[in-house]
Amino acid sequence: MGGGTPDGEADRRVSQSPAQTPLAREPDFASALSGLRAKHAAFVVAYLATGNATEAYRRAGYSTRYASRLAYKLVHRRDIAAAIEACRAIKAREAEYTFDKASAELDDAASFARATKNAMAFVRARELKAKLWGHLVERQDIRAQGDVIFRFPERHSEPAAIADQSGEPS
Repeated sequence: MGGGTPDGEADRRVSQSPAQTPLAREPDFASALSGLRAKHAAFVVAYLATGNATEAYRRAGYSTRYASRLAYKLVHRRDIAAAIEACRAIKAREAEYTFDKASAELDDAASFARATKNAMAFVRARELKAKLWGHLVERQDIRAQGDVIFRFPERHSEPAAIADQSGEPS
């Protein structure tokens, strides 16, 4: 079978080393993976991509023999579990979309529209920012069609009846 192993393991290996993957090249992720061996880092990257320990074990270049059992042990190692959690926390921070991010993106869009002399895009960016800040509120016209019956709680028609119930002398 050529330069591979008898069970074809080399054919299933990841073509990139963990240091070459886009995830591992990002500074925050590189620091989270820095204490791991190359195959362990590849396992963490593959696990984050697939969510499946056995598949990550195979993609990291480990043998397919006993893959599920060994992948289970690997994912529960303290250093690897810590790296997985650190990478997940980084991803969660990056995915957080805040008011400030939205406002900054609209400022960037307005700047780009101004630089490209696109008046409509500039006005739209400013309109969306005004809505974001609560300065513009869209009006909605709600009309009822057909037979609509409004029921209101009964009110006392005479002021004397109200005074009698409140306990004040009339």
